Amino acid sequence: MKKSPLSILLGCLFASVTSGLQAQTARLTFHATDDSGGAITGLTVSAITFSKWTAGEAAGRNEYVTSRGITDSNGFASVQMEAIKGEIGWGVMYNDYPGDDHRFRVGDKRFYFGGGGTYYPTNEVKGKWLPWNPTLEVKAKRVLNPVPMYAKRVQSSFKLLNPKDSPAFDLVKGDWVKPYGDGEVADFIFSGIYTVTGKTRFGNMMIDTSESSLSVTFLNEDDGIQVFRAPPQRGSALRLPYLAPKTGYNNIEKQQKLGGTTDPSKGELDENLNYFFRVRTKKNDKGEIVSALYGKIYGPVEFGLKDEFSVKFTYYLNPEPNDRNTEFDTKRNLFPDSRATWGLRP
Repeated sequence: MKKSPLSILLGCLFASVTSGLQAQTARLTFHATDDSGGAITGLTVSAITFSKWTAGEAAGRNEYVTSRGITDSNGFASVQMEAIKGEIGWGVMYNDYPGDDHRFRVGDKRFYFGGGGTYYPTNEVKGKWLPWNPTLEVKAKRVLNPVPMYAKRVQSSFKLLNPKDSPAFDLVKGDWVKPYGDGEVADFIFSGIYTVTGKTRFGNMMIDTSESSLSVTFLNEDDGIQVFRAPPQRGSALRLPYLAPKTGYNNIEKQQKLGGTTDPSKGELDENLNYFFRVRTKKNDKGEIVSALYGKIYGPVEFGLKDEFSVKFTYYLNPEPNDRNTEFDTKRNLFPDSRATWGLRP
């Protein structure tokens, strides 16, 4: 059974047993705009806050109060409510709840699902939580032109036949290139180095300290990849821009780790890492690109090299040459239905 939008908002709050506190008044204004900066009219925004704890089975239960507003022609809506803790979770309520396609409708327009946030007051004066009536921005990306793509969640681990092997992945086949799979074109070429650098004490044990690095390179000189940072837990379900960039691709991307803990000075594998890439690039005799495939990776490329070669990443590849659109239609995955393709974002 799908969770309701209200239950998702409840998850934004950390409510504990609160007694002997008086509720103070909070007022919030929301300003809803789409990716073009245009106001969104008729969007229902809901705010929710802890009300009281009620005794019952086990540890009892927390109860909440809500307040809702509908945005006007300029995209503004205000709510006012009594809040004991001041902490107020807010988000968007939908006429049709986002399903597997991560979309919802407002009037005759469709938008991608996007998270809300939490308002934390700084203090209270004369019965009011401050700051009083702040304006909180609600951003929603429009559904423009979702297209079928090769989209897959890759999670592989295997022994290398030769420690110096550079296993390659075929993005169209969705498999490793032979001899590690049935792939044919080396779109991503991986190479890794793992080195034990010493010993360190962990409790009563001595464990290895190590340094490892993973590089991704490409078959053609104009193939490449570039980083785009965007948080996975906030903002639109369509995490990256609609179009992959025309330029700025690097022929190698390298990540390094120290002892299993990421080292920010050497390319931290943080959750905000995402990528655009270009593969299968062809040029004419003038050196101009005449054909290329574009795509994106959501999240970092995670890896392990100690005992086996292992990688984990999620990619989306547009099959149309020279089409930089990476707005994925989740209902039209070009791979057959499998666990590796379920639950993917646009």
